[in-house]
Amino acid sequence: MGINKSGSSLVIWPIILAGIILLIQRPVFSAEHTVDNEKKNVLFISSYDQNFGSVPYQVEGIKSVLSEEEYRLDIEYMDTKRINTEEALEHFYTMLKYKLRFLPKYNAIIVGDDAALQFAMDYQQEIFSGIPIVFLGINDFGRAREAVSGENFTGIMEETSIKENIELALSFNPDAKKVIAILDNSYTGIGLGNQYYNCMDLFPALSFHTINVSDYVY
Repeated sequence: MGINKSGSSLVIWPIILAGIILLIQRPVFSAEHTVDNEKKNVLFISSYDQNFGSVPYQVEGIKSVLSEEEYRLDIEYMDTKRINTEEALEHFYTMLKYKLRFLPKYNAIIVGDDAALQFAMDYQQEIFSGIPIVFLGINDFGRAREAVSGENFTGIMEETSIKENIELALSFNPDAKKVIAILDNSYTGIGLGNQYYNCMDLFPALSFHTINVSDYVY
């Protein structure tokens, strides 16, 4: 799909997250849930694992605005890039729900990428009720709009430079008539596919096609 615009924005995530923390600080860190001089508890749920390219930058950005003196940051990895099955999702849900029985109440939840946002939306009332949820790195704009239409969601989306990549390809091959995107059925793939097809009207001389790797048996 090309180079993601967030590749250059990774370095400014601390600034973006600082703004988000300030935005939600009032409802999140109220006297109702905290005691003076106690650390605030924040949970980061990543769609992937710690070795996935963008995740270390996300964690670094979050830590840069949540000082260890004031906040306790916990991290849970869904690992959907390596194992993306309903059974794996059920195990993650069961494990997290079990942990939440014994851990102090979280003051805020941060979710990274589309699968984690969908997880938070699906289980908001059951295990995240009343807790503000901040999302980042979201490719599916429709999912993000659905989230913020409810309560306690806010965040930033991730626009992919599809238009710019097509323009670059046309500069090398101006006679091209067809463009093909390789996608899958993951939440990220669905979101990128929507962004891809939203570019169709910008290139009326091109026919848009996709290859969905999830349709193939390995």
